[in-house]
Amino acid sequence: MAFCRSCGAELTGIYCAQCGEPSGGVSRTRQQSSKSVLKWVLISLGTLVGLLVLAAIIVPLTTMLPGLGGSNEQPFTTVVAMAKNHEIREIVVDGKKLTVIPRVSSRTGSDRFTSRIGEGTDIVTLLVENGVEIGPPGRVEVTFKGSSGWTRFFGCRGV
Repeated sequence: MAFCRSCGAELTGIYCAQCGEPSGGVSRTRQQSSKSVLKWVLISLGTLVGLLVLAAIIVPLTTMLPGLGGSNEQPFTTVVAMAKNHEIREIVVDGKKLTVIPRVSSRTGSDRFTSRIGEGTDIVTLLVENGVEIGPPGRVEVTFKGSSGWTRFFGCRGV
């Protein structure tokens, strides 16, 4: 003896005499709930794909366009000239990238700028050879920033 999954009535044929559901079929409420779950899954996937496309557009733009990143890069000769004139308080060396902090800066710190040096360049020797006094007090401080293990793992070095 078989019973209807929807209403529980006894089945006499392939359809329930009381509610009309097929004897081996899934109830309409279950079909509707599976459709709504599928709808939400598709909406979620669409949103995820949209966010990935947006990120794929924004990330390259912010790294390639200098105005968006707020980076102010100067040639290394400018760094040497400013250091000779006692206009630089500190130079932070991170691989090939230099972050230059002037002696007198605005409250926002926007006077900082970056520069680059070649691979294997000894910046301290180069500055001393150009007549720049290194070390505190009142001289240019040179700070070397170490790279993390993640930076080496992903191959992202200061370019």
